[in-house]
Amino acid sequence: MTFFTRHIAIAILVIISLPAVAQNNLLNKKNLKSINKAIEKLYDEVPDYKLQETANEYPFEILKIYISDSTETSGYAIIAQGKGRRNYFDFMVIYTDGVIRHLEILQYRSSHGYQITSKSWLKDFIGVKSGEEIRIGNDVDAISGATLSSHGLLKVLNKINKINFE
Repeated sequence: MTFFTRHIAIAILVIISLPAVAQNNLLNKKNLKSINKAIEKLYDEVPDYKLQETANEYPFEILKIYISDSTETSGYAIIAQGKGRRNYFDFMVIYTDGVIRHLEILQYRSSHGYQITSKSWLKDFIGVKSGEEIRIGNDVDAISGATLSSHGLLKVLNKINKINFE
């Protein structure tokens, strides 16, 4: 059974920051496994869904996954890339009812700045509402050794967070 035939209870937006990352495939096998695992933890009921490409409504490339046979969206998972000191990293943020419920670094490709993958630091983002700007030092703690990576994550996350996910 492939990922696209598995059941989940969420509509997923896959958002890729422009220009340098547009060619990168964020829906690779490793990321899909992590995405599916995170979604299954958040939802009990798991209906079918299908992947459907959409037009750019936002300043991102968007792939949208709809729940099949349903018009209601129970949440959004956004897959994006941030820029660290030297390399890009993949991350996922899940919203339900307009609030961040999960944030995870899917693939971190550099040896420097790896501290942003810390689950305890990423938990600081849980509960942030879409539309709110997130600031290091005010909303989330600064993280030693990962200054550029944490700012790279926040730059993209704040763009995503401007979208209304209610």
